[in-house]
Amino acid sequence: MKTSIFKYYNGSKSILIKNLKNFCIIEVDKNFLNLDKQETIITNENLKKLNSLDFFETINQNEEILDFVIVTNTDCNLKCSYCYESGIKKYEKININDEQIFNFIQYNISKYPSKNVSVEFTGGEPINNFEYIYKLVNLLKINFPDRKFKYSIITNGTLIEKEHLNFFDLNNFSMQLSLDGSKKFHNNERKGKDFFNTYDLILNNIKLILREFSSINLSVRINVSNKNSDSIINLIEELNNAIIPVYRSKFFLYFDFVDVPQKDVNYIVENEKYDLLMKLYFSLYKSGFELSGEYVIGGNCMIKNNNSVTILPNGDLIKCYSLVDNENYVENKLSENCKIDIADINPLVTICNNYGCSMYYLCKGGCPYKEYVKIGSLNKYCNPKLIEMVNKILFVFKLNNYGLLSKNIDSIDDLIEEYNNVQIHKICF
Repeated sequence: MKTSIFKYYNGSKSILIKNLKNFCIIEVDKNFLNLDKQETIITNENLKKLNSLDFFETINQNEEILDFVIVTNTDCNLKCSYCYESGIKKYEKININDEQIFNFIQYNISKYPSKNVSVEFTGGEPINNFEYIYKLVNLLKINFPDRKFKYSIITNGTLIEKEHLNFFDLNNFSMQLSLDGSKKFHNNERKGKDFFNTYDLILNNIKLILREFSSINLSVRINVSNKNSDSIINLIEELNNAIIPVYRSKFFLYFDFVDVPQKDVNYIVENEKYDLLMKLYFSLYKSGFELSGEYVIGGNCMIKNNNSVTILPNGDLIKCYSLVDNENYVENKLSENCKIDIADINPLVTICNNYGCSMYYLCKGGCPYKEYVKIGSLNKYCNPKLIEMVNKILFVFKLNNYGLLSKNIDSIDDLIEEYNNVQIHKICF
């Protein structure tokens, strides 16, 4: 017998169900499923109906992607209190004339011709080494004109100029920027080494990208900590005033709790996260900003699969870029011939095999680095309550957008009421 996990909304006349493996949403009659039990045994007749709707269609995440994360440099022009890079002892930068990384990528692209290629640039602050990014992307374009590349960059957004954006737009980059709360809080937390108002720099660049560079897939991470949680609502109001409605649906905003030990001043007690997230997501939704379809912690992250690697400026190869400057996790080092098979750089943590877990496809063992921050070793990070809560909220918002709820979501009480109509269930067939 097979099992499929789904999320459902119990309406007045029908049930809306969403497969958590392929995210398909369908509407069925209330008599279709027996929701009085944790598991529903599907009849052959109903199974045929579900199959005809592609409800059980599967997707193989990351199996056909080569994933390279390149740390272009380890220095940054900002100093944030919670950043893991604060412990870096030696600042390094990839030399513009260094061919080793290209040779390593070239070797693996040639070895695995059927796979698409993802290249992410991070730092430090990667714009500090834009010359290298420019060179590598053009080398790959010239040498592999028929391959599909997916480029992305994680940047603090303070050093971006139009020449950078023209290049990123031309090459269909995804870009992640981040904000740390209201303007006042952000500027106190994220101070530049030789300038202060980083908030306006980032916000102006967000507006510039939305206005002039439509091929850049922009997301903005809002870092949430114990210190700034009270200022996040103010941040959403500031963004609401600064970004005109037509642009609010053209990029993603999402919340991420900073990874710090429990004794750190930025740490938020687990139980306090839930009410906070309910308020934050409601405020974001009512302001008309685009929300992601699913909330994932870990999933098929690079530390758990055979097709990915992080490359440091000195040629060290590791499985997670959050482990920069930790020699215990160096898996290999680029040599002159650079003929290292990416598949031989073994995962540090295995993907969770608890296939019956209702959150499996949104977690697969979570983010091991979060557990590393807590206990000092890489292990499965299991937080099904948080994943379930956020995804139920997002599901309610999506159904509200389609006009499928029994009432419109106009208040936080409306959200809580409809949230309680969403449950996790198993189909056995």
